[in-house]
Amino acid sequence: MLEDKQEMIALLTGVKSSKKNYYTELKTTVEQLRKKNIQLEIINEVMKSMKIDMSLDEMLQNVLDRLKVLLNCDRLSLFLLRNHELVLTNVYPEGSRGLKINSAIPNRLSLYWSVLLNKQIIFQQLLNTSDVFFEKEYLLDLDIHNVIVLPIFIKNKGIGVLSIGRQDPSEWGIDDLVFLEQLTDHLAVSIENTQLYHEVVRGKQQWEDTFKAVDDMIIVFDKNLNVLQYNDSVRYFFPYNELSPSFALLRKECKSIIDETFRSQMPGYRDIYFKNNAIG
Repeated sequence: MLEDKQEMIALLTGVKSSKKNYYTELKTTVEQLRKKNIQLEIINEVMKSMKIDMSLDEMLQNVLDRLKVLLNCDRLSLFLLRNHELVLTNVYPEGSRGLKINSAIPNRLSLYWSVLLNKQIIFQQLLNTSDVFFEKEYLLDLDIHNVIVLPIFIKNKGIGVLSIGRQDPSEWGIDDLVFLEQLTDHLAVSIENTQLYHEVVRGKQQWEDTFKAVDDMIIVFDKNLNVLQYNDSVRYFFPYNELSPSFALLRKECKSIIDETFRSQMPGYRDIYFKNNAIG
């Protein structure tokens, strides 16, 4: 009976020899769980950047801080495609720049271009190799002895590469490679969202600048004749404020056509003459 119990314990724990082996395996399991937790934290950090106004700089910095613990890496760089050029956009730490930000790398004899064009991850040892590529010299100058470079794709369209380097020349583990592929997939979505957000912000700013600069008077009313927005020309026409007699007259004269516009969902037109013969 006692032997059966011991055998059952051995099967449940996966340890059939000594206590030393048991604690060795337990320590390994705990370390694996720790790595999984850090991986989840990193993915969560990237996912957070999809939901809030977090800049790409902030997000990548947070990712690198955790990657250092997980993968023993020393440098992270991001290259994005801009006008058919592969351009350096982000580097961490800040002092580890082999190239200037916004510098483009040549597509000939380039490790990074090769990763993007061939749609495959490349692990590259930099020491004791005869391989020739553009990035090798400046990476060695930064004491980076090996790099793993991952292509970044959005909807089967290549948008850039992520390079993770370290001074330790040892190879990356299979689990590390699988995780980094997952991280890059999430990062691609985050980059797309960031780019779309900034495009919207730029478009909105351009529209507002144009709106303000138009010489004609433009006033945006709601259904209740509350003023939502107006351009700079209004300030010249009504030099005081919205409560001025002229503005009150404009609101009164506009009521019928504004009501009709909301009702019909069609543009309307009418001339409004003020005492100074100005037309609104």
